[in-house]
Amino acid sequence: MRANRNILPDHWIRVVILALSALGLMMLIAGIPARYDTVMQICENSGCARRTLTMDDLSVSRKNGWTQQGYAVFQIAAELIYLIFMAPLALLLIRRTTSPHSAMGYLTAYTLFALATVLMSEITLNLAQSHAGWYLLYQVLKGLSWIAFFYFLFTFPNGVFLQGGCAGCC
Repeated sequence: MRANRNILPDHWIRVVILALSALGLMMLIAGIPARYDTVMQICENSGCARRTLTMDDLSVSRKNGWTQQGYAVFQIAAELIYLIFMAPLALLLIRRTTSPHSAMGYLTAYTLFALATVLMSEITLNLAQSHAGWYLLYQVLKGLSWIAFFYFLFTFPNGVFLQGGCAGCC
């Protein structure tokens, strides 16, 4: 019989994962107005934020029937699609993970949620860049998200972190 090697009890892991996910979701929601303002700006030089309109892009989009506001709403909706697909799956994993050796389920859930809210989202990045108060929280969540992502990658095949060390890597 395998001993439970979790550092934290199962319910505390769930609480930590939910708290980190809630912070990421809070940043994502708080960042929508700042991202909308950024995408609404017309970029006239080369040092602009990602997915902002240049004058050439604006003329092409107007020829195709897009308004500047429509473009901004489309960009934000496209960034929120990650959350729409990954959040229900992550919440399902948290809800269904109940075994004593469930750290892999929680890790997978947080990795999915972190991808949608912190790692792949221009919204939270834009919030961190436009408001100095959010920058520290963004960096902490980003660091924890990358740790969870890489830990997930290394444990995914069999749930054991680099079994046998890294001898097979080289």
